[in-house]
Amino acid sequence: MAGELDIGLALRPEPVRGVNSEALRIEPLALLLSKRHRLAGTPPIPLAKLENEMLLLFPRELAPAHYDHIIAACEQSGFEPRVKVFADPPPQAMLARLQAGHEVGLPPVSLASHAAAAEPGLIAREIVQPPAHAEGDNERRKRRRGV
Repeated sequence: MAGELDIGLALRPEPVRGVNSEALRIEPLALLLSKRHRLAGTPPIPLAKLENEMLLLFPRELAPAHYDHIIAACEQSGFEPRVKVFADPPPQAMLARLQAGHEVGLPPVSLASHAAAAEPGLIAREIVQPPAHAEGDNERRKRRRGV
């Protein structure tokens, strides 16, 4: 909005006056967890199986609509999720927490696949019944020069 950027990427961005957005990709969420976790050997995993799990999520303020979508998907599966918010979310620190095996994550499948390939202690699993999705939007600032 300050005119410093022409393009940005966001997960389910909130509508902002003066900013156009378009969906670049809609992809499923995946379960990212430790290879030692009790669900690690159970592909695919119904979302309802996460009822007793602690979900490690980023702060809601970073992407409110995406965060709310995850919570709503859990509620539609019949449970209110237990959430631990990771207040300082550098990805490497979050991945280390997941490797400890006490929490699970629900990132987009592309992030889960890359993380599982890069971190030997992690595994990504497909979420089914219902499948949950992440939307990545490309936000463009409207040019004020009549274009």
